[in-house]
Amino acid sequence: FDRLLGLLPNSADVLNNRANALMSLGRHDDAEASFNKALAMNPGHVQALLNRGKLHLARGWLAKGLSDLDAALALKPDHFEAWLDKGMVLAAMRQFGEALISFDRALALEPGSWRVWNERGVACVLNGQFQDGLRCYDRAVSIQPGNAISLSNRAEALRGLGRGEEARDAYEATLQADPAFPY
Repeated sequence: FDRLLGLLPNSADVLNNRANALMSLGRHDDAEASFNKALAMNPGHVQALLNRGKLHLARGWLAKGLSDLDAALALKPDHFEAWLDKGMVLAAMRQFGEALISFDRALALEPGSWRVWNERGVACVLNGQFQDGLRCYDRAVSIQPGNAISLSNRAEALRGLGRGEEARDAYEATLQADPAFPY
C-alpha cells in the first residue's frame, strides 16, 4: 500500500484499504492514523467512517464507534452494514430499544439476512425477551439452515425459557452442524 500511495498520494480509497490491512494485522494505532488521513482528504468517505467505527469497536470504544457509524449513516442512510453494526453497538451499550430499531432498519434493506435476525435475537435475549429472541433465531435458521451460531443461540433462548429438552436438542443440532463449534 505504501508503494501505491507513492503513485496515488491523495487517494482516500488507498488509505482506507491500507488502514483495513493494518487493522487486520492488529496495528490499531497505525490503522487509525490511516483512516484519519483518508477522512481528512475526504470527510464524506462512508466506507472509511464505517471501517474506523469498526476499529473503535474492536478497541472497545463503543461511543466513538457509534459516532462514526452515525456519521456514515448521515451520509448514506440506506447503508445496510452501518445499520447492522449500529444495532450491535447499541446492544453492547445495553440500549436495546434503539438496537432493535437499527436492526429493523437493516432488515428493511435486506430482509433475508440471517446475521441481522441472529443479532436481533441476541439483543432480545440480553434484554430478557427470550420468546422474541427465539423467534429471531428461528428466522435466522430458516434463512440459513445448519448455521451453528444461530442454532447455538436458539438453544440458549430455549434454555432461558425453561424448555430444557428442546434446548438440549438444539445444542445437539449445533454440534451436528459444526462439531468443532466453541460453546
